Amino acid sequence: MTDAAINQEIIDKIIGPEVEQEKAGYKKRQLQWAKQNHAAGSQQQEGMGQKVGTVDLATYLRWNQEVPGCWKDPGFVKQFVTANPECACKTKSW
Repeated sequence: MTDAAINQEIIDKIIGPEVEQEKAGYKKRQLQWAKQNHAAGSQQQEGMGQKVGTVDLATYLRWNQEVPGCWKDPGFVKQFVTANPECACKTKSW
């Protein structure tokens, strides 16, 4: 086993339970955001385009850590919002 693999195994043992706990709280956090999304709608913002959804900061950072740059990919965003409808706004641009 390489040093990198050993280090990753140690890191996983140390923070693994915290990561699982964070992911378990995802649904609760997103349902809170969903209430705001549906109340605000998806109005277009000047220079920003149509709002398609909202993601809490912890989820945004976790995904960006696991898949760097994923939020810049429209295909990823579309797939994420489709798989997590609680993130979607009332009106989507696709």
